Amino acid sequence: MITGYVGYKLEFARKKFYILPQFGIAGVIYKSNPWPIYEDNTLTKEVGESPFMLGSLRFGYNLTLINHAITILILLASSTELMAQPFTNKTLYVHTSGGLSRSEDGLKFMVKESASQWVPMVNLGVGYRFNKYLGIEIHAATMLTSLNAKGTLVLNNEKAEVTARHSNVMISPKLYLPFGDKSEIFLRTGLGFLLSQSEINGPSNPDFKKSTTNIGYMVSLGYAHKLTDKVVFTLQFDFSDPYGSKDVWEGDLGLLNAGIKYKI
Repeated sequence: MITGYVGYKLEFARKKFYILPQFGIAGVIYKSNPWPIYEDNTLTKEVGESPFMLGSLRFGYNLTLINHAITILILLASSTELMAQPFTNKTLYVHTSGGLSRSEDGLKFMVKESASQWVPMVNLGVGYRFNKYLGIEIHAATMLTSLNAKGTLVLNNEKAEVTARHSNVMISPKLYLPFGDKSEIFLRTGLGFLLSQSEINGPSNPDFKKSTTNIGYMVSLGYAHKLTDKVVFTLQFDFSDPYGSKDVWEGDLGLLNAGIKYKI
């Protein structure tokens, strides 16, 4: 297994304790020989699985208090933060972000030969912060390009190509955990509409199209850093319920994205 992580270590209680949110990508590659009695390397098969996203939230206790600096694995900082003030309550804001999403390939009707499951995605939202720890947000996201897969249909053994594009509209309560004046982590859990437009192209049924609308949940874990009195940088991972249906492209969705929140 090959993995890569980025994260940010958040220390509190006089640096005795810390929280470490992490996001990453993993891939699995392994070899096997189904006929070990034959000493022939050409019989060995190498199998690889599509990369997938990982996320974790770690809590810990610092055994050494000598190191005063916070360990930064990834953080996009800006010199404009010199004018930043602590996070304020009763705040109306807009939020925009972009990143890379990955959809599961629930293509049970097809013997897949190839698939493109990573696509760029953008998000736009408006929110209101009631106090230091609680807020609410309405947000929508859509894919900029389409998912794509090629293979053989199980029903009639024909070659076919499948494309799909997902969008969502959600309403989400939001919990904040500030640390210091300019940084905080947040948890966003919401419910809304998961929209999908799929198309299957095959010899006997070209340009078959289907739109689906599911009601599902989305969970987001992220980090926010205040740059100015009105501008906040965000980094978050979103995970949502399955889009689509069993006869077209079906699968849940993970999105790692970075953005800007602007106080109105």
